[in-house]
Amino acid sequence: MYKLMVVEDENLIREGIVKSIDWESQGYRVTASAVNGRDAVQKIREDVPDVILTDVRMPVMDGLELARWVNENYNNIRILILSGFADFEYAKSAIKFKVFEYLLKPTNKEVFINTFKALKRELDRESEEKLLNQANRKKLKEGLVKLREAFLQELLAGEVFSLSILQDKLNYLEIDFAGSEYGAAVIRISAELKDYPVEWQTDTGLLSYTMTSIVNEVLDEGNYGVCIVNSLQEIVILFSLDQDMNETSIKKILKKCVSHIQHLILKDRRINIDAAVGLFYPNLHQIEKSYRQALSSLEKAFFKQGKTFYFYSQSSQSELLSHEKKWIKDYPAEIEEILREVMEGNGHRTLELIRYLFEEFRTKQVSCFHIKNYVYILCFLLSANVSELDGGDNARGRLAAHLPLHEEREDWMRHIDSFSTINQLQEHIIVLFRDVAEKVNDRKTVHPLHKQKVVKKVKTYIDEHYTSELSLEEIGKHACLSPSYVSYLFKSITGENYTEYVKKVRMRKAKDLLKQLDLKVYEIADMVGYHEYKYFALQFKKMFGISPSEYRERY
Repeated sequence: MYKLMVVEDENLIREGIVKSIDWESQGYRVTASAVNGRDAVQKIREDVPDVILTDVRMPVMDGLELARWVNENYNNIRILILSGFADFEYAKSAIKFKVFEYLLKPTNKEVFINTFKALKRELDRESEEKLLNQANRKKLKEGLVKLREAFLQELLAGEVFSLSILQDKLNYLEIDFAGSEYGAAVIRISAELKDYPVEWQTDTGLLSYTMTSIVNEVLDEGNYGVCIVNSLQEIVILFSLDQDMNETSIKKILKKCVSHIQHLILKDRRINIDAAVGLFYPNLHQIEKSYRQALSSLEKAFFKQGKTFYFYSQSSQSELLSHEKKWIKDYPAEIEEILREVMEGNGHRTLELIRYLFEEFRTKQVSCFHIKNYVYILCFLLSANVSELDGGDNARGRLAAHLPLHEEREDWMRHIDSFSTINQLQEHIIVLFRDVAEKVNDRKTVHPLHKQKVVKKVKTYIDEHYTSELSLEEIGKHACLSPSYVSYLFKSITGENYTEYVKKVRMRKAKDLLKQLDLKVYEIADMVGYHEYKYFALQFKKMFGISPSEYRERY
């Protein structure tokens, strides 16, 4: 519906125009009427109409003066002039006021309505063209935004451009990098989509656009740079700053960005937001290096040292890498020990080991990536052991079904990755491993026949292969069990370690062979799986109290 204003000083004519025509069926709605031009001006200011139908001769301000004022102040309003015969030519001379049509009174009703129909067709066409132009402008703008994001991603990935091409791209994409130093910052939001207010969860595109707009608005205040939203968890700022900008100034910019996101996007929910900044360089091509440094600095946020903003330091980073490399060499042995204790149902000892492990993480500042990778492996092996404890493929219906490990592997890996602090991750692992240890403890007497069969199978394998290098891994493969579970199960049923049993088998066979005088003692040692005679002799004496030679002489 188009809004129509009727301006006529004679009441009967004005009311006749308003009431004698079904305006809504013609696509109009009479929103105001006025008795003269000055009255109309006041009402136009209050509610701007689309169309004005006005008489020419009126007191105070006539129709032509009104048309002139409208043309100067609201030139998008369409005007139709209604005039008597004596004023008709005079009114038509005012063509410069962009009047749509001149109607002579008294006018024929059909002609009157047809005039408004023609005006509606023109207004509809203009409206369609306007919408089309808006849509085209929006598409162009969206296309430019996508091209800009693609270019900035290329810079962050280390793509190198010649100086002329680089400048051409910056100009075309309307990116104003007028500063003398370039660097990157990363804002990390520790939230998944479900943690955002409901209104954002149905339109992630709008959420991403709003984030970009909010941060860019802060950056535009001082022409500090631009931002791109990599994901709902990561916003990257590409800074272009003057040399007089120091750490305090940069922190102030980031603090404002974080504050706006917290208030306008997250509605002040208790969600961690951290930001880190890399070093600044005189060359835009080095911004990729700064971006990697910012990501590296965010590792500190995982340990939550009571800060929100982190600045990259080359010296401290080198020290951390040195600690980390040293620690990585030893971590497989620690995994075995933790799994052994949990699968034996030793909850207290398991929790001690996990707490000690996480203290090591903190002391040595092991990277977030390596910590989570370690936990992936730990949970994966725990899942395998739990499955075996339940008797193989039926695990999901038994013990595993009561633990987080019954989920698909990708789900619990994603769950582990979602923890934003080391404290949260530690608590999760402690609860999980404590539950497993308790369940194992409760089930120690369950399936005794199954356990005995497994142990018998292991013993048979040892009896038949005692001459070879027997390892837990090899025995586990034969029994389709993990090494740690083989160790736990064998000891729980027999009361001794598998290594003790292997030694007993070898020594019993050695005693039999020592009675055959045609064999040398060192040959017998090799035949029972000991490739070093001295070590064989030592183990033999420990078990029987005399050396192999003495045993041969005696028996």
